[in-house]
Amino acid sequence: SVQEGESPFRFDALPQRRTHQATLALAFQERPLALSLKGGWDLEKTGYLPLEAEGRLQDQGYSLLLYHKRGLEEGPLETRLEGSLTPYPFALRASLRYDHPKALFDPLLLQGAYALPAGSLNPALSKASRLSISLPLI
Repeated sequence: SVQEGESPFRFDALPQRRTHQATLALAFQERPLALSLKGGWDLEKTGYLPLEAEGRLQDQGYSLLLYHKRGLEEGPLETRLEGSLTPYPFALRASLRYDHPKALFDPLLLQGAYALPAGSLNPALSKASRLSISLPLI
């Protein structure tokens, strides 16, 4: 039962997710190339944060991304490669991620889209799932 002035919804107190970190990021960008490097220090655990490096080549009609995350004590953690082509009215995208600690690739993700006059056709295919097609409702 709800008393006057009380909310009928139950609100559980969320745990505090506060962290204290010092980070440093360096970036260089000169179209179509962008490079970045990020690292830091965890002030609570007194240890280094993983280094993150990213390289991106992007211009009108295409994009290529290479991302790598490496722990200083743990070694390589993650590598991701993404590419896309967008010649109008098509859009194609592929993404692949490698988890170094587990020595496993995530499922390859392939996406495509075609711009229709009343919306778009967006099929997506992943190694772990079936082909899914989404059409907008008119």
